[in-house]
Amino acid sequence: MFVIGHKVFSKKDIRRVAGIILLLVAIFIIALYNRVSIDTYQADITLDEAGNMSVVEQWDMTYKEGLFSFIGLKADPMRVRFRDIGFNKYVDDYNFPTKASNLAYFDESSVDVSVFKDGVDVTSTIRIGYSFENDRDELGYPITCEPQSNYCESIFIDAALVGGLVGNFTFIYEYTILGAVTQYSDTSELNWVLLEYAESKIKNGQVNINLPETLSDMDDLYLWGHGLSNGRVSIESPSRLELTFKNMKQDDFLEFRILTPNSVFPNILSTNIFINPDINFELIYLYEDDLVRQTNQSINAAIVILIVSVSVSLFMMVFLYIYNKRHFKIFETEDFGDYLREPPSHHSPAEVGYLYRYKKTETEDITATLLDLISRDYIDIIDSKVNQITENVSYELRLNEKKSLDDLKSHEMQLIDWFFKTIAHGNSVTTKQIEDYSSYRVDYAREYLGESVKFTQLVASLCNQQDFFDSTLESHKSQARSIIALPVLVFIIIVILSQIFWVNIFLEILILVIPSVWYLYFISTRKRRSKNGQILFNKWDAFKHYLEDFGSFEDDPIPSIAVWEHYLAFATTFGIADQVMDQLKVKIEQEKMNLENSKFISNSYAFDSRSRYLYRRLHRTFDKARSNTNYRISQAAIQSSASSFSSSIRGTGSKSSSFSSRPSSFGSRGGFGGRSSGRSGGFSGGSSRGGGRGGGRSR
Repeated sequence: MFVIGHKVFSKKDIRRVAGIILLLVAIFIIALYNRVSIDTYQADITLDEAGNMSVVEQWDMTYKEGLFSFIGLKADPMRVRFRDIGFNKYVDDYNFPTKASNLAYFDESSVDVSVFKDGVDVTSTIRIGYSFENDRDELGYPITCEPQSNYCESIFIDAALVGGLVGNFTFIYEYTILGAVTQYSDTSELNWVLLEYAESKIKNGQVNINLPETLSDMDDLYLWGHGLSNGRVSIESPSRLELTFKNMKQDDFLEFRILTPNSVFPNILSTNIFINPDINFELIYLYEDDLVRQTNQSINAAIVILIVSVSVSLFMMVFLYIYNKRHFKIFETEDFGDYLREPPSHHSPAEVGYLYRYKKTETEDITATLLDLISRDYIDIIDSKVNQITENVSYELRLNEKKSLDDLKSHEMQLIDWFFKTIAHGNSVTTKQIEDYSSYRVDYAREYLGESVKFTQLVASLCNQQDFFDSTLESHKSQARSIIALPVLVFIIIVILSQIFWVNIFLEILILVIPSVWYLYFISTRKRRSKNGQILFNKWDAFKHYLEDFGSFEDDPIPSIAVWEHYLAFATTFGIADQVMDQLKVKIEQEKMNLENSKFISNSYAFDSRSRYLYRRLHRTFDKARSNTNYRISQAAIQSSASSFSSSIRGTGSKSSSFSSRPSSFGSRGGFGGRSSGRSGGFSGGSSRGGGRGGGRSR
């Protein structure tokens, strides 16, 4: 056992906590690990006077080996990459009128691909395939977009001949979309989504858009960006527009909308001209302006929600700090020194264990109680000096009928009744009988379990009458828990606000939930002894230190062997009996003590093995008895369940049952990073419902 700040931890507790921490760290690492990283994405877009869009994309990517490759567990490297390029101008739920003949086309004659691995051009070595040429992928399936669409073409790259996708890769794609621009009565529009998915987040990105040089005034140009939480748009000149962004997440999308005078595209095809009174510059501008307004409202709402969430969490922590100092802090007592050479009170080992572990009784307390009764002559070990020769011997325990039991405490009396009346039905019992008692019949197992529970209850009842623990602790815990109503109320409010203003509240939920969970955990785990209980704990802790270190006191003669047998009972409760016995062995040999009158420490087996110490054999007895009890009761429960299930089948026959499932839907929303009025600024929230779409994927 370890004591940290007057709190007792067993080795089992520490191993359990360490295991949970390691498991959580491993889960966190595995969840975050991605074998692909996209360092930069750059697109240079050139629009000609006919409204055709030529694109040159460069993807700088790093492909890593498996997560556990450093210990030799190497996963197969990725091998292929797809670049899906959509060119449908209208999405299904487009919010303006549409024209069936206003179509864009993928120019199959202008596609080019270049691939570099670690700076070396490997284009001629790898295999490149195209969906429009009906090529097949590495698995033999037709190359298609995902999901498959008639308005999407996919470019396929197989890097098997260069060792797969491991290392630094640069992919350069060149393609042209014919008829990308649409012309209305008073404005021309390019409304496009370049990307809606990728293998990982894109750390840095830039899109340069070059217009025909037919304008002289930038005031005639309008540019909006959508789908990103950390991006900016800017009009650099009458013929050059720019979008930049950082850390584009996998669920973000890269969308932009450009409005220009019709004179910019004098050669646009008639099929891409759409004159309709329900769509023009003013209506499009109002739509985008409304998105900007909603974005600004969302930004303000997000700021307020964040401030409130942080404030509530900070308030809870400050309140907890103050409340903890007032009502949960351990009482300060006088210093009793590092060591006490004698037990500081007349409490039994089980009572000391209950005080020391804070209301917990363990198997060690049963062993310690039995050893204490032996040392006090209430129980004798018959022929112990002979029986201790082997590790698995069955000791005989005999009740001393000459000794009055009137002075025994309730749990000590119950232990004697448990072993001698319930198990042995007489004045003599062997450790073998105790071990095997639960194995015979399930009612014996239940009886043994009941006696074990009764022992624990009697110890608890006795200790709870002795002012060991703070009687006001539970009421103070209840008062502290009532504060949790505040974050619960705030949580409900921010969920409602998030639906009204379309705000992503994931961070705010974490800010509220994590401190709230910690707050409740902290409150529930508070333990405080009374002032008298803390004084007694400190004294017994000093005595425990003496038992651990008495072997180092060269000038300190050990008391009589009878006294040390009494001390050993407490050492068993503290879980340090091995350490005490090892030191005691050395002391006895140095001082040549006579062990003839010892109750259970005998020189007849010369301390030649720790596993032969009596307390160890007794402790194994109770551990095995408990194991047999649990096994016998669980087996009976399993058999009973199986019997009931069989009877149910025979009685009712076979029936079919149906389950109904209700689908759930989740809305998606674009991020936001600032305010944009069609000139320069951050990306707007929502979406302009642009055409195009597609993305990158690897396997």
